[in-house]
Amino acid sequence: MHWFGDSQDSTDDVRELALEAQEGLDALDALEELPREPEKDEWVDRGIRDVPIADLPEPEDIHGDDDFKKVSEDEMRVGLDRLQEMQPIIDSQEGVDSDYWGRFDEQRGLDYEHGYRRVYDAFYGQDSVRLAKDGDQYDIINGRHRIWLAKKTGIETLPARVIGRRKG
Repeated sequence: MHWFGDSQDSTDDVRELALEAQEGLDALDALEELPREPEKDEWVDRGIRDVPIADLPEPEDIHGDDDFKKVSEDEMRVGLDRLQEMQPIIDSQEGVDSDYWGRFDEQRGLDYEHGYRRVYDAFYGQDSVRLAKDGDQYDIINGRHRIWLAKKTGIETLPARVIGRRKG
């Protein structure tokens, strides 16, 4: 006589326990895949929004052309002027994306460096102006030079990716 009964019964018990454990793991995996409600005070990407320049803080440590390293102040001014030309088209038409502006440039014989696609990418692509909004306050994450120049030139709104705090 065995303490745990017949050895076949023990093997069946182990198999049953293993199956129950696997079912439990499968259930946990299914729970992880369900959409979840955002947690309190979670930061949420609100997408690209036209943000009033007057609502943005003054970028620190920018005073003029000497503070522009990647792109000169003059070159950035041209980009902001082009953005103002582009904005009505972007706002009024579906499917206006980086490829649209690439075709636009191609028809006009413009390369990327001197074209409208570069401007679109700077404001709607990976290197967009990025802001964190907590209540009514904005913090600049990326795009201080563009914001500084937009304020200086009197532009009223600027497209920016806004990350906002969701209150729960």
